[in-house]
Amino acid sequence: MIADYRRALPAGTVGSVAAAVHLYGGERLDLARTSLHRYIRSRLATGSTFLKRKVQARPEHASPEALERADLAVFGEPTEVVRRLERYAAAGVDDLLGIFDFGGLPTDEVARSVHAVGRAWREVHAPSPPAEKPGRWAHPARGDRANRL
Repeated sequence: MIADYRRALPAGTVGSVAAAVHLYGGERLDLARTSLHRYIRSRLATGSTFLKRKVQARPEHASPEALERADLAVFGEPTEVVRRLERYAAAGVDDLLGIFDFGGLPTDEVARSVHAVGRAWREVHAPSPPAEKPGRWAHPARGDRANRL
């Protein structure tokens, strides 16, 4: 679908594709799933016409489990969340908005999840440190990495 969009752009036009995904990185998966279910129910109950049309066309969009299976909600251990998010880039998504605060998920749990996924993202995408030269001792006064935290 994204490739079709890009092919349909007029020559010289740069298009951008953005997606928003419910995210949770942590140990309390049951709490995150319950919160997503609560969020979906409340959006349907309060008259979200967009969501109602989406669910009429594809009833599985009202199921948190189906959304997770389709990577439309990404929950799990933080490094696994990051790995699953890489599928969006591979599909051609340029910008990704992580929705961490949904369905009454407690604020402290939201903060833990944001920080955990951020740490995992930096770990997965961090550049490799330069290799030390053989036989050379690190010297902290020169800022050598070996003695730095």
